[in-house]
Amino acid sequence: AQPCDVKRLDDCKAGVAATIDAFGGIDILVNNAQQVRPNVRFEDVTDDDMSTCWESGPLASFHLMQLVHPHLRERGGGAIVNLGSGAGTEGMPGFTAYAAAKEAIRGLTKVAAREWGSDRIRVNTICPYASSEFWHLLSDEEQAGSVHDIPMGRIGDCELDVGATVVFLASDAGSYVTGQTIMVTGGACGFR
Repeated sequence: AQPCDVKRLDDCKAGVAATIDAFGGIDILVNNAQQVRPNVRFEDVTDDDMSTCWESGPLASFHLMQLVHPHLRERGGGAIVNLGSGAGTEGMPGFTAYAAAKEAIRGLTKVAAREWGSDRIRVNTICPYASSEFWHLLSDEEQAGSVHDIPMGRIGDCELDVGATVVFLASDAGSYVTGQTIMVTGGACGFR
């Protein structure tokens, strides 16, 4: 493991360099870092909330994508998987800064996929609904209500459901998939 504060460009550079030193190159980037202050109503969101979400999400993803691009291109291609959220696609109350950050990441994904396709670099976004730190902030009643709204009747598993989708997108099986947003939500979240 390489410690990296993704809000610091120098840390991102060091992380990429350490990865290349340890493994001889880079084939895959998964951008999953994001800081957020949850359950804050729109009118109570501060500039600091917005800056924190921006710096740890879209700006960090942007930096890391730029940093790995020449290495992926040099190796003849690769895969970038960015994590979005149904909080953005659905407009989840209490997650203003987070939703905005996650939608910005989807925008970065689409542009990079179109510009880097000729370099054989695939760039996609996954929007998961899984048992993450946010899930554990909910009361038992809120969790039960949320599961009720999931057509598959369960909350997703970060490793088995979301991780498996990341593996697919990074593998040869996903070699013709780019510029997409894949909802890994058990059917709960969609686009509006």
